Amino acid sequence: LDGPAGAYKLFAFFEARAAAEGGEYAFWVDDPAAMPKVDSTVTLWGQDQGLARWLEAKRIKTKPFGADAGARELILVGKVPGEDFAALTKRIEAGATAIFLCPAVFAKNNQPTALLPVATPGALVNVHDWLYQNNDWAKEHPIFKGLPTGLLDYQFYREILGGQFFTGQTPPDEVVAGMINTSNGYSSGLTMAVYWRGQGRFVINSLQVRENLKAEASHPVAERLLRNLLNYY
Repeated sequence: LDGPAGAYKLFAFFEARAAAEGGEYAFWVDDPAAMPKVDSTVTLWGQDQGLARWLEAKRIKTKPFGADAGARELILVGKVPGEDFAALTKRIEAGATAIFLCPAVFAKNNQPTALLPVATPGALVNVHDWLYQNNDWAKEHPIFKGLPTGLLDYQFYREILGGQFFTGQTPPDEVVAGMINTSNGYSSGLTMAVYWRGQGRFVINSLQVRENLKAEASHPVAERLLRNLLNYY
């Protein structure tokens, strides 16, 4: 679309011989040049090669998880965990910030949150919205900088909203986003939160951020969320 970034509306009306109602549809255009710049070097924990290639394509500097930890190390974890969770936890306690993009890395022995580094790991709940959509929400927070918050617009966030949330964990230090489902009973929990541990902190997330980081066509909301996460430490 040859035009500035922002919200647009498409109108479709039928004048004759159509049973469809038509109407209006909202969509959004983003400008890659307006994405937040990431100046920090990112330490990658785990062998998520797709994520590594995406960061390289976006000219975000990375390094492997090794012995040269900095005073304020920024660690990113994709869909593949590293080998030693204890070593990662020590880095966090020493002052690093770790961002967990995918809840699957916490699973062990059929326990979805067994490796979550909190006193009470709680549960990871799968929600199947059979008819009605979940009510997803987000607080005004640096991680959502440049994005709409409050009750999340389904059309805007459609590909980002997942079907999992964290519940029953040790209460986080910062609540960022969550989900409420009332389609068949009631359930609710968090989709993004921040925990402090020692001198550092870590972010847990169940939104579909990693799933929408694709080299050929990244979702702009996913890219902006990740860039905000990398700048929030």
